[in-house]
Amino acid sequence: MIIFINGPFGVGKSTVAEKLHEAIPNSLIFDPEEVGSLLGKVLAKIDPKPDFQEYALWPKLSVEVAGHLKREYGRDLIIPMTLYDVGRFNQVVKGLRTVDSDFHHFCLLAAPQTILYRISDRTSHGARSTFYPVLLRSIQTYLIAGSRPIR
Repeated sequence: MIIFINGPFGVGKSTVAEKLHEAIPNSLIFDPEEVGSLLGKVLAKIDPKPDFQEYALWPKLSVEVAGHLKREYGRDLIIPMTLYDVGRFNQVVKGLRTVDSDFHHFCLLAAPQTILYRISDRTSHGARSTFYPVLLRSIQTYLIAGSRPIR
């Protein structure tokens, strides 16, 4: 089984993932942000990006790592991940469904002021952080998506 927890930065994905991990025996938390962090470090000098999700390799490698974790350890995966770009979202979801057909997606939402408070509390310089525009873009994307009916 794969449980994919999506939502804007600061909404509580990691907290929910930890609670699920405690409740689901034989589970493993995989955070694709670690893959992005690695890419950011490796590619910083030749292809700097403000957001690791802009690397074409990131969604592919994240799905690959998830597949290897499933095959090697045979555990249920809990994946907290902010994916606000529709193309990357579709690419990752399609890939994760090939890794395990027992796939469940949940999108967490919260009031914008709650998310902004959590983000400013977490980032080293709050609104002056270079990553802050990416955080705001993710919130705006989820607010728009959350206002649409589910089909």
